[in-house]
Parts: sequence; structure tokens; C-alpha cells
Amino acid sequence: MNRQDVIKFGQLALQKGMITQEQLREAIIAFQNKDNLDEFIQIFIEKGFLTSTQVSILLEKVKKANQIGHYKIIRQLGSGGMGVVYLAEDLQQGILVALKVLNPELSRNKEMLSRFFREAAAFRMLEHRNIVKSYGEGRDENQGVFYIAMEYVEGQSLADLIEQKGQLSPDLALDILRQVVIALQVAYEKGIIHRDIKPENILITKDGTAKLTDFGLVKIKDQKHISLTQTGMFMGTPHYISPEQAQGVKNLDIRSDFYSLGITLFHMITGVLPFDSDSALVICQKHLMEPLPDPADYNKMVSPALTELIRKLTAKTPEERPQTPKELLEMIEKVRMGSLH
Repeated sequence: MNRQDVIKFGQLALQKGMITQEQLREAIIAFQNKDNLDEFIQIFIEKGFLTSTQVSILLEKVKKANQIGHYKIIRQLGSGGMGVVYLAEDLQQGILVALKVLNPELSRNKEMLSRFFREAAAFRMLEHRNIVKSYGEGRDENQGVFYIAMEYVEGQSLADLIEQKGQLSPDLALDILRQVVIALQVAYEKGIIHRDIKPENILITKDGTAKLTDFGLVKIKDQKHISLTQTGMFMGTPHYISPEQAQGVKNLDIRSDFYSLGITLFHMITGVLPFDSDSALVICQKHLMEPLPDPADYNKMVSPALTELIRKLTAKTPEERPQTPKELLEMIEKVRMGSLH
């Protein structure tokens, strides 16, 4: 067990009234230069602070605190408004997973719980190498939390890759774009729209495979649900949001995802965001009103064909954008060949 378990053990013993604050402090001082729970426990026993029975009770509680469903928590991978994502071990299958746990407070919010289950439903419907795989969802009755178990991707997010490199080469950016469009095509064929395309939601494996993740804002065709737009909130991330999303249009389609993908492509090859501000409202207004800057002004390696592709993806009206993933994949291939025409 790791140092986090040592901390949990001491906190639990104190919370249960088995030891005093002074005894815990004394044990921590004696524990210095040691690094495992067994040594920590031995200190309590040798000093007479805890009995073997009390130790057994506490160890069982530490074990339960480290487990959600049949998943053993290893460490935290990330966190956000919806909850926390952990690296965990599936104790039944013996594999590593990314375990997304909904914030317990949000589980009492019908809209947020609905959003969480929509994501779980979308993951169940989609299976492709360019989409993060789902292993299932559930509720831990002991801890009272909902979770989704997903494929653990060893690599980094596209956002991290952009931050690391500054600008991606046009060839690399087009390859990532192509893979994400393939993922969107799989979703499109199932009647699913992602609605939150951005670099943070695209994971890149060590072998260069792009995987689309985070279907928390997904819209599933013919499925009734409460939309956050009904409460006066737009859905999506302001820097990548489509003009129609910014306006609160309810009947979004794949062309909205294409716009967000176009902004992501601009970000990949330039290293900057086309529209920025400290105000989310101002950013939305820019998406609606301002023309897109010329990506070639930021990166001289951007070809006229690539610039044209970005402009088509980020057209202000959906009718001016590619209409289907198949059409967009054909356009990407033409750009790689040197011309859209």
C-alpha cells in the first residue's frame, strides 16, 4: 500500500476515536524515513496505541475506501466539474481502466445525472479503435457514487501535445483530424452527435492513434432528455463552440461537431486559438460575428488547400460546411494530395 493509505489509516483511526491527536503526531514522527503502511501499523502496535483487532477493522475500511465497485483505485488522473477520473484496476478482469466517478453532489441533480447516463449510453453504442472503449457503468452502494469504467489510454491529450509542440506539422494535424472524423462517422451512423469536440477530449496513444472521449454532452437521436440549454446555459466549450451552439439551437447535427473540429485544426497548426477573451460571452460573439484569422499568418507551412479546408469547416452557417463525415474524409484526402479541387 502507498503513502496515501498511510494517511487514510491515521485519519480513520483518529476519526473513530481509537487514537488521540497527540498519539497520531507521535506515530508520524516515528514514521519518518519509512514508506509503507505495515511499518506505520507496527509503530501503533509497539507503542500500545492500537490493538490487532482495531488494526484489522481499520485495514478493512482503508481497503473499502480504495475501491469503487470492483475497481481498486490506484491514483487520480484528472478532475473537473463533473467529477474525478482515476486510474484503477479491474479486480475481476485484471486490467487497468480509467474510472470516471460522478461528483456525489451532482448525482442529486437530475440534469447532471441524465448527462452522465447519456455518456454511458453513448459509450455502450460505440466500439472503434478511434473511440475510447467502455467497460460498463454502475453505482457503488457503499460510497453512494456513480461511475463509468473506460479504456485507460497510455499517452497524452491533444491539448497536451499542442502545448508541448506549440504547432503541429500539417501532416500530423491532418492525420489526427482524419482519425477523429472516422470516430465521428461511427457515432454519426448510430445517430450520435458529440457536441464537445476539443483537444482535451482527443487522446493520442504512444503509437499515434487518436481516440475520441468524453461524451458527456452527447446528443443521441430520438432519445428524450433534459437539455442544459433549457436552463439558459449553452452546451460546449466556448473556444471551440459552433455559432449555432452559441445561439442555443437545440437541433444540432454533425455539422456543429465539424465546426468545433475546424477550430481544433486551426489550434493544432497555429498553436493559438482564433477567438479568445476573458469572457465566454465575448468568445461566443466572435464565433458568431468575426471572420476567422488566416492560419498561414501563424504558420507558413500551411498550404492554401489546408487553409481552405479550415475555412469550410468553420463557416458560420452549417449549410456551408461539409455535410457528412464521408464528404469530410474525401476533402482531407484531397488536401493531402495538394488541392481541394
